[in-house]
Amino acid sequence: MTYFKRKKSIVLAMVMALSGLLGIFSAITPAQAVEPLQIINMEVPTINDVTATIEWETNRRSDARVEYGQDANNLNFTLSAAGPIDARHAITIHGLLPETRYYVRAISRDASHVVLSEIISFETVDILDNRSPRISKVQVHTTGTTATVQWETDEPADSKVIYGHEETYGQTRRDSRKVVIHDITIKGLAPGNTYHFNILSKDPDNNESRFFDQTFRTLISRSIDLSELVLFAIKPVSENDVNVSDTTANISWRTNKLAKGRVIYGLAGGRRNRVAQTGAPRDHFQSLTLGGLQPGTRYEYEVEATDIFNKRVRSEVYSFTTKGGNDLDIDVFQIDNGQRILGAEFGSQQVFFDEGSGFQTGFFESGALGSFVPSPPDGPTWTASPWGQALAFDGVNDYLRLPGQNVSGLNAGSISLWLNRHSIDNSSHPDHPDWEVIDGFFSKQHNWVNSWLVFGFDKNTQNKLRFQVSNGNSIRGNADLPLNDWVQVVATWNGNEMRLYVNGQPDASAASTAVLGADSADLSIGAWHEHGGEYLDGAIDNFRFYTYDLSATEIANLYAFDQANRYTGSRPAGFALFTGGQGGVGGPGSGSGTGNGAGNGSGAGQILGTSTFDYTQSSKLIRLAGTPDIYTILNGQKHYVSGPTSMAVYGYSFNDVVEVNRNEFDGYPTVRLVKTPDNSSVYFLYERGDKQWLKLAIPSPTVFVSYEDNFWGNVVTINQLDLNSYPDAHLLRTDEDPGVYQLEGQTKRLITSEDAFVRNGFKTPEIVEVSPEHMAYYELGDPIQ
Repeated sequence: MTYFKRKKSIVLAMVMALSGLLGIFSAITPAQAVEPLQIINMEVPTINDVTATIEWETNRRSDARVEYGQDANNLNFTLSAAGPIDARHAITIHGLLPETRYYVRAISRDASHVVLSEIISFETVDILDNRSPRISKVQVHTTGTTATVQWETDEPADSKVIYGHEETYGQTRRDSRKVVIHDITIKGLAPGNTYHFNILSKDPDNNESRFFDQTFRTLISRSIDLSELVLFAIKPVSENDVNVSDTTANISWRTNKLAKGRVIYGLAGGRRNRVAQTGAPRDHFQSLTLGGLQPGTRYEYEVEATDIFNKRVRSEVYSFTTKGGNDLDIDVFQIDNGQRILGAEFGSQQVFFDEGSGFQTGFFESGALGSFVPSPPDGPTWTASPWGQALAFDGVNDYLRLPGQNVSGLNAGSISLWLNRHSIDNSSHPDHPDWEVIDGFFSKQHNWVNSWLVFGFDKNTQNKLRFQVSNGNSIRGNADLPLNDWVQVVATWNGNEMRLYVNGQPDASAASTAVLGADSADLSIGAWHEHGGEYLDGAIDNFRFYTYDLSATEIANLYAFDQANRYTGSRPAGFALFTGGQGGVGGPGSGSGTGNGAGNGSGAGQILGTSTFDYTQSSKLIRLAGTPDIYTILNGQKHYVSGPTSMAVYGYSFNDVVEVNRNEFDGYPTVRLVKTPDNSSVYFLYERGDKQWLKLAIPSPTVFVSYEDNFWGNVVTINQLDLNSYPDAHLLRTDEDPGVYQLEGQTKRLITSEDAFVRNGFKTPEIVEVSPEHMAYYELGDPIQ
């Protein structure tokens, strides 16, 4: 009995212990299995020509990014979603190429999982245009029974004018042709009446712009309607007209009424069987440039005009003779180190000096011109300049001569150069103490009797310019030129006037009827005479001689061009410079130097891929760690590359992109001044926080220097894709005036009220601040009510 009781007790104890353990384990909840992160419903619902939106969902909240590219095996671009994590995701890719197939996959991540979608593809569509034409420069010309309405649009569009006695209009005149200059005549109006009108223009993509209601009043008399059409002030009418060159002639005329016109012309004594016609808009003043003419040839021409009433009149026969017959007939030559020769905008024929093996010159188009002869044989020498290399003259006996060049009959011309004067020598020529020029830097004369011109410094003031053309015609400048600094100086003459410019700005002018006669004296640089004398102590670069009269605008643009092309430590692709001794210039790929200078240098100047000379050379491609955007470093500044197509245009390689930390990234200032290779216009980029930056063209060198932080050396050349990625700024104000103006082309229009601002759809972040000089550049147009 005892035994069994003990056994039963043991069993009972075991049962109780087991029950306790079961109670403990029954209180513990079994571990749940974690469901994998999943991507579902991935699609590309929105695609246009340059953007695509990728959308997908995940089964729980996660972050989002996409990888994309044009090759399914190389998705080389990454874009991450901004904002908080979510279970629904949408990312829009910008900067795509129209009509191009792309491949993309989505990536999502949470605390425990990362999931990649399958790779899908999409194709962008043809280029879309959803922007309406911008209307500007609206003008109205009235007679007793007509009103001619003219305006411009920034893209081709049709023309439509609605008009009537009330704001409800009721009548329409239209022209379906797609043009940028619009010209519509309304006929059958009542004299002395006021009419309301509005203008509309629609582009080929059916985007239509509508201007605002305006009024015009017809004249009280029909006298203009009934009068005859009259032609007058027809030019040229003389053999020495400044508007006639060797191969072109500008024909101009005026009419007493709005009219279009044409010129009928041909060789004198032959058939006048060539016709040139004016374009829109019709005007009281018209001009046409006839091209492709033969030098030294007489032509005859007539002008024909047709007014808005279809009345037609033809002039008598006039004639002109093109320039020609000069032994030296060049548009421009320049001192340069063989690396950069200006394009056709500065002349169709060009000459350059090639350092390292004498001073050879030659026409690109017309064969050899000759050689500049250094005097003495070992001078002048090459020295460094902001544009690579310049010629240095010692002030003792250094100068260059181009022997025996005849510039007979040259009644217009221009001389432009950059000058760095080192010292002043005010001693007179021992044989001619009364001569007024010292430190000459260009001349063509040998006896003061025949044709001559001299460009140098004024003897009396010592630091002002003096320019003399032919006997008794001279001009002295007003600006004091510094020593040991580069200054652009320009002299021009045109048979009526002589002008001087300093750094692109007018300096002095004087009346002059000088015309250079026949003379075979040498052209001399660095002295004032073909046999020397009044030598320059200083350096000369970018020397140019034109056989026509440069305008003030051309001179300002030339100054801006040279400023924008100063070297800033890097050299153009394909050239290596050697500045010692008589070292040469490396050609594409390699170069070498001889004499006492440096030698054997690689000519490769490019850093990345196949980047070309057209763009500012990149020294590095960077990406801020953890972000997808790629930047190129240009002249020490970072510039955003707008997309894979832009990378390809530059010739950059994705393998060269380096990730950098925040400190290094922020250490590079952002590019603010940009231009493209095919356009000399410089744009300023306006930062707008997290919004897209805006661009605004700087219209002149004067406006450029009105911003104290602007430096020509900071201008970088980028491609058109990158430039187009910045919208144009069109709302302006200054810090001196709270008024906001809308910019339309070159016209500013004051927005008169907050209501007008809101009603026209303007937004405050779109307003940019400009300098007072910049604002003053634009013409004042009609206010926006």
